[in-house]
Amino acid sequence: MKITQIISRTFVACTLALALACVSTNANAQVMKKGKATVRAVHGPCKYSVAGGPWLPIKVNMTLLSGTSVKTEGPESWVDMNVNGVNSTVRVAPNTTMKIDNMEYMGSSSSGDTKTTLNLQSGNVLGNVKKLSASSDYDIRTPNGVAGIRGTDFSVKVEIQPDGNYRITFTSVVGQLVCAAIIPGVPNAVTKVLNDGQSWTPGVGTDVVDEVKDLLKRYQVQIEAAIVAGPPPVTTPTPPPGTPVFLPPNPQNPVSGSQ
Repeated sequence: MKITQIISRTFVACTLALALACVSTNANAQVMKKGKATVRAVHGPCKYSVAGGPWLPIKVNMTLLSGTSVKTEGPESWVDMNVNGVNSTVRVAPNTTMKIDNMEYMGSSSSGDTKTTLNLQSGNVLGNVKKLSASSDYDIRTPNGVAGIRGTDFSVKVEIQPDGNYRITFTSVVGQLVCAAIIPGVPNAVTKVLNDGQSWTPGVGTDVVDEVKDLLKRYQVQIEAAIVAGPPPVTTPTPPPGTPVFLPPNPQNPVSGSQ
């Protein structure tokens, strides 16, 4: 074999190894980034708390990070927000306490892989999650169960009973919801798959049932309202009479800048 052939093959092998090393380095560099939730609408007395700190008023356009709890107080209070990107819209319904446990994403927050965990402690959350990638997870945890969402309009409700126990109701308004819950007297967690219009209350029977149509309609109305909710338009206040008004420079007349 000629020496030039040996050198050529050696060069190709080294180039290939270097390319593979670069691919491996780039893959390792694709780490999960911290996500955020953006408050879209607020109605009634609603508060937030960071890492167990004081409860403060929550406001439109506010950014919430992992570890933040949200509380709505009163029958007419609710908060709408995008959670971990624009593909997830959640309404925190009246008299509800929910913690944002985790929000992460890789690549684009709108089309990449995402990891989202919400912790519903009491009350009701409804929402819409657009279809997720195969590597994404979106979980809503409750005191004794969890709902895994793939691409669903959903409702999860936690009711505290007089004896201190919890009554959990998972509902798939549209789409599929995979639920798992611990039921007293049953050694292992019970898993159910809910499809359009179905609900499941762990411990109350063992079967998935068709939800009442009127309730489904109310859920759908709230979810659609949360999706279209947006921050109020930004308005420019009118200055009092006699106040100088400064205008941006005119490219046709660089000298002009005020009047």
